[in-house]
Amino acid sequence: MERRSAMSATYESLRACLADPRFRDESLRWLAGLADGSGGYRLWQDAPVHPLSTAFAVFLRELHGDLPLPSSAEADNIIERLLSWRDTNSGLFDINLDREALGPRHDREYIALQQSHFALQALRLLGKPVSVIQLLHRWENPAKLRDYFTALDWRDPWRESNKVMFALYLLEHEYALTGDERWLHLYHTGLDWLREVQDPETGLWGIKPRCRVYNAIYGAYHFIFFFLASGMPVPRGERLLYWTRKLQTSQGFFAHSRGGGACEDFDCVDLLVKLGDTKDEATLLRCASAVIADRNMDGGFCWARKQGGLGFVIRNFKPSLSPGENLRLLRGRLLDLAGKRDTWTYSGLESLRCPTDASDIWSTWFRTLILAEIDERVLHSGTRWQWRSFPSLGWHKPKGKQ
Repeated sequence: MERRSAMSATYESLRACLADPRFRDESLRWLAGLADGSGGYRLWQDAPVHPLSTAFAVFLRELHGDLPLPSSAEADNIIERLLSWRDTNSGLFDINLDREALGPRHDREYIALQQSHFALQALRLLGKPVSVIQLLHRWENPAKLRDYFTALDWRDPWRESNKVMFALYLLEHEYALTGDERWLHLYHTGLDWLREVQDPETGLWGIKPRCRVYNAIYGAYHFIFFFLASGMPVPRGERLLYWTRKLQTSQGFFAHSRGGGACEDFDCVDLLVKLGDTKDEATLLRCASAVIADRNMDGGFCWARKQGGLGFVIRNFKPSLSPGENLRLLRGRLLDLAGKRDTWTYSGLESLRCPTDASDIWSTWFRTLILAEIDERVLHSGTRWQWRSFPSLGWHKPKGKQ
């Protein structure tokens, strides 16, 4: 009875917070403070204007139903700024990369494709879709697409899943723009490949996914919206749920470090919202409560506010995971505890290094997506979230309309 009362109080508190117009107004006011006045946005207050943060700002405004009107001066300014980062010869949005210091996990091609991936989506939302035909030569027939996917380094399914996501989105993007059936055929070739190589025991992707469950779950998120947006069931969805349900920490997050992590937490919440059932609602409420408690006074959200000490490390040993996985998690948590992770960098880009507890656009978009999806699934606050119609990060359809 006591637990039920506590859940009811949590439900009502969260519902009231999201129903309050100030939640949206404060978020948009904070975001406006990161605009440079000529269409660009900074990731956080001390960062330079960047193509990625500019795209993320468009996505946050989309979710809040605040996109500028097509052909308005504001929309035109953002469009012009995004296009200024595009190399017209290659079609890649990579003009800024010669000045970027890159981390060890991602090379220039990865970052260029990622920037193009997000900039193209932002332009599409602003009413200015552009062709990506120059980028599709590397996947111009089924054999090339399959060979590209197979050759990826699947020891790191989280990273490599992004490359699959980039390719699938670009194929869908060109099909939506041109109606050329060859791109749709290749898109479905990619989905067929994912079904074929999925691990039958876990429902995950990657090499020995039971030994890298966290990374494999975060990677799996990058695929499921392609299936659902195409009206297809997610293959082995129950196995994906089985593992996702095991990952929640004692704090209510899904990233294994103290305070969670904006990206990893959303990846797991999205899986539970889209594939789960009523028994996941308490889990989702715990996560929403943890997220809302971490909101900064400025109206934005941070990547992770560190909380808890050695007790967190001890309480979050996961007996269902392999010894190797637990050792990796222990090492990461001890580094976190020692203060070695007080900043984070988006995709290893030094220009996008940010304090973990400072409000930034990426984390604010993903933390707000967490709350918005849980709101639609459980809370029903009456807030009118603007959901994306094409398959990509942040795509969602209300339950019953999948």
